[in-house]
Amino acid sequence: MALMLGGTGRARSALWMAVIWIVVSPKEALLAEKAWAVPSGELRTAGLRVRTLGQGTPIILLLHGLAGSNRYFGAEFDGLSQLGQLVAPDLLGFGDSPRPSDVDYGPDAHARAVVEALDKLGIEGPIYIVAHSAGSIVALRIAALEPERIRGIVAFAPPFYRSEEDALARIQGLGGMVRLFAMDTFWAKAACKAMYPFPAVAARLASRIRPDLPAPIAEDAVKHSWASYSGTVRNLILAAQPPPDLRTLGSPLWIIAGAEDEILDLNHLKELAESEHVKLEVWPGGHDLPLSDAARSVELIETLVRSGK
Repeated sequence: MALMLGGTGRARSALWMAVIWIVVSPKEALLAEKAWAVPSGELRTAGLRVRTLGQGTPIILLLHGLAGSNRYFGAEFDGLSQLGQLVAPDLLGFGDSPRPSDVDYGPDAHARAVVEALDKLGIEGPIYIVAHSAGSIVALRIAALEPERIRGIVAFAPPFYRSEEDALARIQGLGGMVRLFAMDTFWAKAACKAMYPFPAVAARLASRIRPDLPAPIAEDAVKHSWASYSGTVRNLILAAQPPPDLRTLGSPLWIIAGAEDEILDLNHLKELAESEHVKLEVWPGGHDLPLSDAARSVELIETLVRSGK
């Protein structure tokens, strides 16, 4: 009960240490710290909080994963603005975007929020989507809603599973700490509610607990509500499984998986890659390749975009 009400300073630290620890793997974070820098661009509000850089077309849309923000894609990705306009929103319920309590945070809610933001900003033209983790599910839904606008998708570490049961088993199989804090559990709710009234404290604590992470990424990991976090886990990551039939996808999909990424079902991704429009590459690394191997990530995105011109 003390934890639900806020608990002691030591209890709060323990809770958030667990939460922040699973956002990015420590091994990759050490690599990312050396290369990551704050991205550039203009911050705009159009329902969602959106960072834009560059102009013209095509549009390169960057979608972060669970408990992320637009800053997940650091300055290395700014060079993509030489190919068109870079657009990086904070997904609904995360970062500095609104956190409504009356939406389910499923694929439709997230995808429509992104599309509406683009429309409000008057951003038109062909779109290439670059997504990380849970953002990949949002990307597929956007492609279903706006098929004529999407030219291609790059999905880093997409959580695509055969079923909701397989997704749950995969995540629970990562260990007790992940089960407690990454899922929709009492302890995750306790951690979220303990620090929600104290965002500045939570941000400082996050960066101190994970000094190996770029501070803005650690700080942004606590920018959500319990409704947005639990709804996204339950209705986007779990209930949206399996992903739509990729054989109906009208644009190319490049799946990039880390060979050491225990979150992914690599065998299932290989099966998905048998579809005509899907290509799978397996790189050294874990779940956060856009952080640990940003240069290679950017190079691949550039290849996809240039091939579509």
